[in-house]
Amino acid sequence: MSNLSQFFSGGKSQSQVFTSGSGNWTVPNGVSAVRLLMAGAGGGGGGGYSTSNRGGGGGGGAVIFADLRVTPGASIAYSVGAGGSGGAGGASSANGSAGGNTTFGSLTAYGGGGGCRGYSGSGGGGGGGGGYIGAGSSSGSNVGGSGGNSQGGAGGDSGSAGSSGTSTSYVQGGGGGGGSQQSGGNGMGAGGAAASSAGGGGGSYGDGAAATASALANTGGGGGGGALNASGGAGGSGYILITWVG
Repeated sequence: MSNLSQFFSGGKSQSQVFTSGSGNWTVPNGVSAVRLLMAGAGGGGGGGYSTSNRGGGGGGGAVIFADLRVTPGASIAYSVGAGGSGGAGGASSANGSAGGNTTFGSLTAYGGGGGCRGYSGSGGGGGGGGGYIGAGSSSGSNVGGSGGNSQGGAGGDSGSAGSSGTSTSYVQGGGGGGGSQQSGGNGMGAGGAAASSAGGGGGSYGDGAAATASALANTGGGGGGGALNASGGAGGSGYILITWVG
C-alpha cells in the first residue's frame, strides 16, 4: 500500500477497533507505524410528508485508508462520528441530520449529508451528498451537502480521490437517492435500494440503508428516506480500525 509496508510484515499482527465515542489511543512500545481504516458516519434520511412526497436518503460517510508513522508511547486523539438522525415524518416533516465526522490525529473522514424531507408541492426530497475530502487538500470539502428541496435523482457512486503522497487514500461516500424512488449511490459498500417511493441511503465502508430503514452501526451508510407520514432512517455510525505488527 505504501513505502511503510515493511513495517507490517515479519511479526504478529495486532489490532484495535473503536466503534463509538472519543478518547486517546496510546501507541504500543516498539511500534513505529500503524495501518488505519476509518469511516465517517452516514447522514439520516429525510422524513416523508403526510399525504404525498417521500424523503430522500442520507449520504454515506467518507472512507480513509492510511499507513502512518507513529512514535512509541505517543497519545493520539480519536473520535468516532455518530450517525445522523432521520427526519420526522408527517405534516411537519423534517430533513435528516448530517453524519458526524470521524477523526484520528490530524485525519478526518467526513460524514454524509442529511436527506431532504418530502413536503407539499415538491416531488420528494433530494438525497444527501456523500462525505468527501480531496486528497492532499488543505481546506478540502466538508460534510456532504444536504439534499435539495425538489425531486432528486439517483445517488451518484463514489470515486477514489487518489493518494496524498504514498500513504493515504480517500474514498467518497455515495450520495443518497432522491425521494422519488431512487437508489443510493455506491461507496465501498452498495447504495441502499429504493422502496415505497422513498430514496435509499448512500454507501460508505458498508452498505447504505434501503428506503425507510436505518443503516447498520459502524458502516457509515446513509439512512433511508421516509415513506409517507413516516420518519427517515438513521445513518450508520463511523468506524476506526488500527492495525500494527509488534
